[in-house]
Amino acid sequence: MLATAAKPLKKRSTGPLRTCLACHAKKAKNDLCRFAVTREGVLVLDKAYRLDGRGAYACLDSACIQRLLRNTKKLHKAFRRQNLKVSEDLHAIFRSGE
Repeated sequence: MLATAAKPLKKRSTGPLRTCLACHAKKAKNDLCRFAVTREGVLVLDKAYRLDGRGAYACLDSACIQRLLRNTKKLHKAFRRQNLKVSEDLHAIFRSGE
């Protein structure tokens, strides 16, 4: 009989992992906030993680979110859209120092 090498056991995941667009940290889906784009092309915060279409994630840290909202190039690439508008509500929520 031939001896076979034991296969290493796969580590169990605690849930789906997502990557923060700003800092590239991999975290559990529930530890990140989700952004989605409406049919009108407006970027909104998806609090319920239920809006249709493509989603993008960022850390709950306000620094990551502010970095993402300032550099919209990553958002354009993530959503595969060039005509993306960031809602004023998002800017008001995550505005720094005000």
